[in-house]
Amino acid sequence: MQTAIGRLSASFIKKGWPGPTMGIGINTGLMNVGNMGSRYRVAYTVIGDAVNLAARIESLTRQYAVPTLVTEATKNECGNIVFREIDTVQVKGKHNVAKVYQPWCLLEAAQAHQGHDFHRQNGSVEGMPLLQQAADKVHRHLRDAVIGVIQARA
Repeated sequence: MQTAIGRLSASFIKKGWPGPTMGIGINTGLMNVGNMGSRYRVAYTVIGDAVNLAARIESLTRQYAVPTLVTEATKNECGNIVFREIDTVQVKGKHNVAKVYQPWCLLEAAQAHQGHDFHRQNGSVEGMPLLQQAADKVHRHLRDAVIGVIQARA
């Protein structure tokens, strides 16, 4: 989706129009999904705390200038993806804090790019500093935006 919106944005900008952007927030948890309503009006929807947290996380993508953010629950379910920890936040309507992460790349891509054998241990990737250094060169503007948000809050 991000690739498609990037192409659409480029075509809009060529025409002198503002380019659309899209943020994605993903959370993993229990929710109610399906057709809900009454006999007069029915809508297919999702409701629940997990959905609300995902919506709050999505709104943070603009603040941190990243296209996608996920919660720790989602990160823990994705063993084949390398994530970058962004921040620990308290979202509106929640008493507990939530760690948010940016999906960085597939683990296989990190291994191939680095020529380094990464090992998963306790939900983290050993050798991550090498990957972080390489990725920071490519994504420096993203890193600077995240650091700016954290410094402004301090």
